[in-house]
Amino acid sequence: MKKILVTSMLIASTFSLGAHAAVIDFESDTTGDKANGWASVDDSGVHFTDTFNANLNIADYGTQGDGQSLAINGDDASKLQINFDFSIGSLSLDFGNDDSSYAQSGDRAWLEVFNSGASVGITSVLMNLNDVMDQSIALSGFSFDSALFWYGNASGAAINLIEIVDNITYNQVNAVPIPAAAFLFAPALLGFMGLRRKAKNTVI
Repeated sequence: MKKILVTSMLIASTFSLGAHAAVIDFESDTTGDKANGWASVDDSGVHFTDTFNANLNIADYGTQGDGQSLAINGDDASKLQINFDFSIGSLSLDFGNDDSSYAQSGDRAWLEVFNSGASVGITSVLMNLNDVMDQSIALSGFSFDSALFWYGNASGAAINLIEIVDNITYNQVNAVPIPAAAFLFAPALLGFMGLRRKAKNTVI
């Protein structure tokens, strides 16, 4: 009976393998402007784009960032687009430069995620407008392969403010596709083998 239980646990563990978390903090990247589609040395499978086709920028923005951070250049209504070469199950990031000279009370940070171009989730966080990177935003519970992040008003319309982001954390999902029926079949098979062994040992 113990052998059946242990084996079942091993099968369940195998099924959950393949999901792992990763972080992009931009500390190992060279500073300066980056072209759209750029990827950090932290993960070549994650690509960043300014939706208005302006350059991105890596720099130390002081308290507006966290060490080296990524800025989406231009005080315009652009958004940060993040494309993944793999499926994601969760995404979070820190944001700063929520400048009260350009934003107003009620403005929010927005995060929307997509799977094959279709929106599967959206959330927002009220900005505290202190011009410091001390807030974060996150989404999970969906399978997706791209995301948009931006500063907008309460209804989600983008405002003219440079987004600065850092510590982008995501959970890559590529679990081994073992059918659910295997969890039921394996213990039954092992039980049957145990019965055969017992019957064999009792033969005179």
